[in-house]
Amino acid sequence: MPLIVKKAKKTCQTDGCHKKAAPDRRHCYSCKQTRYAELHPIRIAFNITKQNAKRRHKDFELTYTQFELFCMQHGYHINKGRSKESLTIDRIDNSLGYSIDNIQIMTFSANSSKGSRIGDANYFHDVPF
Repeated sequence: MPLIVKKAKKTCQTDGCHKKAAPDRRHCYSCKQTRYAELHPIRIAFNITKQNAKRRHKDFELTYTQFELFCMQHGYHINKGRSKESLTIDRIDNSLGYSIDNIQIMTFSANSSKGSRIGDANYFHDVPF
């Protein structure tokens, strides 16, 4: 009868992670995704914005090149987040979708308060990002 040898399960090579590594890989899926997000922040932001547009049933006409240039010009990929002074992408006209002519950069706090002041169309016209 042949002897069956079980392979030891590999663990992720990332410091502090003890999850099982993917087959024939050095890192687990979570660590792989985290590393990808750190290496490609604009690609991740583009995909998240595109998914949000789909969830909200809004058109998404931005190309990755347009989005990348927009992020580089405004520093969005560096300062995005959920803190008060973090940057967010805002649609100028909320009835339209995401296009290069209909997006602008705003701070998170300004964009949050914009939602509560929809009736005042001129309130945010000259708000610096």
